[in-house]
Amino acid sequence: MKQLFLLLLFLSAQSCRDPFANARTTRIYSLNTNCLSKTAWTDLKRLHSTDSVKGDFVVMLKKFERMPFDNEVYYFKESPEELIAIRDNESIGYVYNPRIRNAILDGLSPSLPKKEKERIGNRIQSFLRKYQCKNEHNHRYGQEYDDD
Repeated sequence: MKQLFLLLLFLSAQSCRDPFANARTTRIYSLNTNCLSKTAWTDLKRLHSTDSVKGDFVVMLKKFERMPFDNEVYYFKESPEELIAIRDNESIGYVYNPRIRNAILDGLSPSLPKKEKERIGNRIQSFLRKYQCKNEHNHRYGQEYDDD
């Protein structure tokens, strides 16, 4: 009995360590929001509001509401036309782009290659970069999550 207890204790302790943590995540891209102006998110919402969404994008917008994590959805009308959902103003959680696939995709979706994750992340990060302070320690812009 003592050996079983020790084994369970050992396994519990090991499961909390980084080498055993799952490096994969449903997030598509981690955003750098360091030193961000207070108007960044309101401007993003104003410029990329979902109010003008039409066609299949309306149907998909309703599906975003049923996703497991709370997100703020932004509509990019200019090519490539897509909906991008941001979680807690810190990471991109979901995307809908009919050129990639006619479904909402997350970071674990096999249909979403690393190149697309990076493009989507750069689309949001380049917008936010305009609202970041210009200090020398603010050089990390964001990071896509690995496909591994």
